[in-house]
Amino acid sequence: MDLIGKLAVTGNGNHYICVIIDYLTKWPQAYPLKTKTAQEVTDCLLKFVYQFEAPQRVLTDQGKEFVNENCSSMHKVLNIERSLCAPYHPQTNGLVERMNGTIQRALCKLVKDQPKDWDRHLDAVMFGLRTKVQMTTKYSPFFLMFGREARYPSQITEYRIDKTVEDTVSTEEVTESAINLNKILTDVKGNIRKSQETVKKRLKHPLTTFKVGDKVWRRNIRAEQRKGGKLESNYLGPFAITCLEGKSADLEDVRGVTFPKINIDHLKHHVDDLPRVPRRLQKPSSPSAVPVTTDSLKVPLLLLQSPHQPQHCQSPQST
Repeated sequence: MDLIGKLAVTGNGNHYICVIIDYLTKWPQAYPLKTKTAQEVTDCLLKFVYQFEAPQRVLTDQGKEFVNENCSSMHKVLNIERSLCAPYHPQTNGLVERMNGTIQRALCKLVKDQPKDWDRHLDAVMFGLRTKVQMTTKYSPFFLMFGREARYPSQITEYRIDKTVEDTVSTEEVTESAINLNKILTDVKGNIRKSQETVKKRLKHPLTTFKVGDKVWRRNIRAEQRKGGKLESNYLGPFAITCLEGKSADLEDVRGVTFPKINIDHLKHHVDDLPRVPRRLQKPSSPSAVPVTTDSLKVPLLLLQSPHQPQHCQSPQST
């Protein structure tokens, strides 16, 4: 669940789009909103429940429109589990983020030079996305939701069928869809797992492993995303990992302040700096490590001579 906006204000006063997508069937749902207040976003999710059903879990970012008392009360009443994205890590909710971009590109092509009419084309865009075969599941969201493909206006026949024949055909279609539903959903889950494995293989570097108690540095994402942060440190810390769950870690700094839900992709191991000792002051590890020669014991003669003494001295001749 996520928001798109702020968009151009329409004639109905809409500024935002609330997007909800099901992670199994990939069914997208979008609602135009006038504001992104906690009450309006909560009413939007409640409308989704009335149209379909209460979801088992809702994944959102940590914006104030999602993390508030109204949403918490509704989740508690409807027995909906809540999950929050890690800060500055939109990849956690990547499915809805990609859907947001798709919706915006489609609306941009339809509105052309009239951007204030985007809410008039929103339903048409969503119908196209629901009836299109999804690359991950290999099925259209409409088929996975209703057990059949959508019927377009061009496919409606002009003649009428007897009501008895129509009822019989409808019953047979529903029965066949119900029988094949479990098989289709199993196939969909297998396709999703294959897609996830393909994405993992694209990683250029192996995943770094962490454990509770490790000292880590945290990337300063806030400085990277704003102007004027060029002179700030690239990493913050060090921190200690106090809790680790999946790819989410709770960090604690030296003052005891806790930073929850930090994605491990933003972390790297902290290595204590060793004191730097000049090479000439380092002691050999063993006597045999540095060979001793007679040349190394020689002292340059020029360093021992007096400045008034000639460089070449001859021994006095005996008389």
